[in-house]
Amino acid sequence: MSSHINKAWGPLLRRRSALPALLTVLAVGFALIAVAPSVTRGREMLLKTACVEAPGYEAFPEYVTTYSSGDVLPSFDNDYSEGSFHHDAASALLACDSDPNCIGYNTLGFTFTKAGFKSVSWTNEGICQYIKIGSSGAFSGYTRRPYLTWIPTETDTIFIDMASPAAAKKACDQNPACTAWNTAGQYAVGAVDTKNFEASPGGTTLYLKQVCPEKFGYTSYHGFTLSGVSGVNGVGTGKMPGGSADAADFCKLNYPCTAFSTDGSYAIGAVNLKNSDNSTCTYVKEPCSPMRGFYAVNDANSGFTPDSRPYYNCFSDVYKACLNDPDCVAFNNVRNIYTMYDFNLKSAPGICFYYKFYSYRG
Repeated sequence: MSSHINKAWGPLLRRRSALPALLTVLAVGFALIAVAPSVTRGREMLLKTACVEAPGYEAFPEYVTTYSSGDVLPSFDNDYSEGSFHHDAASALLACDSDPNCIGYNTLGFTFTKAGFKSVSWTNEGICQYIKIGSSGAFSGYTRRPYLTWIPTETDTIFIDMASPAAAKKACDQNPACTAWNTAGQYAVGAVDTKNFEASPGGTTLYLKQVCPEKFGYTSYHGFTLSGVSGVNGVGTGKMPGGSADAADFCKLNYPCTAFSTDGSYAIGAVNLKNSDNSTCTYVKEPCSPMRGFYAVNDANSGFTPDSRPYYNCFSDVYKACLNDPDCVAFNNVRNIYTMYDFNLKSAPGICFYYKFYSYRG
């Protein structure tokens, strides 16, 4: 089984570089989907992955695990000490829950143990990694990374030991130059990698300071605000009297809103950003609303005839129907449902195409 899995997944999973600008490739089962370049002016075609939540685990969308052997697949030659392979993510989750040595799994069906785990890296390849939270808590203003440690990105980054994890967090809270702290009682001053991590020797948890707190469905820009745009052709900007909270609510509840800033401003249509002070965060909506358990590809559609177009009052009903139907492999924002793979998506400006993770198909 090991050689079969390596042959099937190896060429995809060993890539570490960014995807080519003119071609997006994602994993679907044991095949690849090629996505043609978008012809929509001023907007790139992007692949976005939204992980289904798993209680007791931290989700890492678009990450790949490296095992202690140096491979991205567990070695099956040593009594599965690095991890094991299962038919789907649900089976991998059950196996990991029942194994005290297991600390995580992914949507390819692989698990990994504490002894067999080396690192995780962001790859934009449509895979979700899940790592057990254990007893680590969640803290406002920080991103939790259990069982991981930092990788410095500058030579002058320093790591300071404190008497306790609480002392390290307090020091990080009070130091604007602090970028992270961990449950070993250390904090970092200077840049650390926020997308690639190594396994922590003692199984400690890393906390990355969020300059701009994450918001599901948005891309954040620190130190930028929205600039004025002439109010023609459905394009314009404004400012909410209630500040950041009102602007966030306005953008959430109004589909035409494309961005908002913590200074209370919002944009409809085109988004222009300008430099601001470091206290401002701007959030720009992703082209397609993320749907957990699916890859979202903007401005793309299947070339196949849809299998059905059921009538639903809400778009979320289409999502739930496809997620819970083992025969459904994809749907789009015009409520078409597909049960056949299309490995060459077509350019379709304005269409959001959602491909279900392989692990959630029948």
